[in-house]
Amino acid sequence: MGFMSICLLFVLLLKIATICKACTNFIVTPGASDDGSMILAYNADAHYTYGMLYHYAANNFTQTPQQQRPMRKVWDWETATFLGEIPEPDLTYNVVGICNEVAVCIGETTWAGTKLLSSVPQKGAIIDYGSLIFITLQRSKTAREAIDTMASLLDSYGYYSTGETFSIVDEKEAWVMDVIGRGPEQVGAVWVARRIPDGYILVHANHAKITTFPLNDPDNCVYSKDVITLARSLGLYHGKDEDFNFQAAYDGEKKPEDIRYDEARVFDVYSRLSSDSNAFYQKYIDYAMGYNLDNVMPIWIKPKNKVSLKVVIERMASHYEGSILEYGFDVGGGLYSAPYRPKPNSWTYHGHTYVNERSIAVEKTAICYLSVIRSWMPPPLKTILWFGVDDSSTSPRYPVYACSTAASSNYFGRGPQDGETSPILKFDWNQAFWIQNLVANFVYSRWNIAYPTLQEKLEEVHQTFVQEIKDIDQKALEIFHKRGHQSTVELLTRYSVDAGDKMHQDWIDFFGYLFARFRDFIVMEKDDANKECGCKPTFPGIDEAWRARIVAERGNHYLAPIEVENAPSLRRSLEQVIKEDFN
Repeated sequence: MGFMSICLLFVLLLKIATICKACTNFIVTPGASDDGSMILAYNADAHYTYGMLYHYAANNFTQTPQQQRPMRKVWDWETATFLGEIPEPDLTYNVVGICNEVAVCIGETTWAGTKLLSSVPQKGAIIDYGSLIFITLQRSKTAREAIDTMASLLDSYGYYSTGETFSIVDEKEAWVMDVIGRGPEQVGAVWVARRIPDGYILVHANHAKITTFPLNDPDNCVYSKDVITLARSLGLYHGKDEDFNFQAAYDGEKKPEDIRYDEARVFDVYSRLSSDSNAFYQKYIDYAMGYNLDNVMPIWIKPKNKVSLKVVIERMASHYEGSILEYGFDVGGGLYSAPYRPKPNSWTYHGHTYVNERSIAVEKTAICYLSVIRSWMPPPLKTILWFGVDDSSTSPRYPVYACSTAASSNYFGRGPQDGETSPILKFDWNQAFWIQNLVANFVYSRWNIAYPTLQEKLEEVHQTFVQEIKDIDQKALEIFHKRGHQSTVELLTRYSVDAGDKMHQDWIDFFGYLFARFRDFIVMEKDDANKECGCKPTFPGIDEAWRARIVAERGNHYLAPIEVENAPSLRRSLEQVIKEDFN
């Protein structure tokens, strides 16, 4: 295969990956949350990613001679391609999901970026974006240290991936960081990171987030020394340094429909939570729909009200309900108004191109994280990861303390970033990923009658865990003060493992309940007076809008015989149609 063929193949694979790997992050700073916690929500969306909880144990190599230390092997998170090895540091921290034991959490969204830098892999690169997250979490004790660690890893070992935006938070600070490789011939990446002001929220979704940025404010903005000069050398920017726009330079090739897929999700959160929701909605709806790409939204906003964990879960489960972008109620939603459409998102009809909406909640989600960092708690209790797999609007999240040294076998797994191919073609009753997909896909086919029941169940599950956390926190605090750190970790690990095990069994039972209640397109209600079954079946039928569509499409085909009998002219007309069809 020639060099050009290889390049074209890579571009094709990159395009597929860009379509499939599409995530959403939502950051709530302590001053914006209702209890003073830092919150980072992250939906990792990809049809080919198997949802599982990753765990990396802490290590101490200080007593191990350098030549005897193991090397840290690196595989690409998306393809399980072995990229190389890097030396282990003296110490690594315990990592669960996207958080470590010292209250650092990292999320990401992919945006690929300019083809000048993303169309061909960087030669000899060892670090992909997934490994960058997990290695950084193993090595960093603050958000700022994480940024330095990421920059050092990229400069030392090269960057294997395309454009990414990272959410990086600790108990006090929240940062957003845009990164793109320097191209196939230069090692590493260019980047810029900005600190989110306390009291604000930020959402990013598959589009480079940072536009212009301060060049002389190191407390709130840091960047690679060549972030502007590289853009100049590639012809991506020609203006003054102080006017440099990272988003425009490195991710400026977006099509209008790309903006609609990506920025509409940001708009959905900002327009609902901003200090003047109606004004924000009216000002930026044309940008969100891809009609006016110059009307860029602010990078972050100050919410009108303090944001609770419940609000974050609701927003991460959005299908644009109640807005002009809502898409469940047209013919594409089927008889039961499902808010999802078959891929691809762009399609043509009679020479015109159309798009499906792309909401925050999406059927292809592999993992939905929601991390809560509580600065007032002792180290083992600071960070709780609310973890779920599959669609963020249908899957329950259960709490895992980030200090945990083990994970529920129903959720734990080793993925491509560990060099292992995920068993995504093998159904397993013992894995939460499959059971939560089972529930979701059953509900998709009966959305408007079954989803309300699912929402009630999710609310019940989350409220139960909220109360459990209050109880386990109290018990853990007592143990921490009496018996110390290690005993506390052991207690919280046991709780986290048990919570996952119980959640999995609860969801198996819930699937059985849904199936029994909504099978065969009926709704089965409980009725103790019915001695035959203790039940009462009801029949949702076809709503008025769908009745109109059926009649418009099939005319009198389904007209009741009595209607025909009472209209002789209509009967003669139908008899003629039948005769013509037969002939």
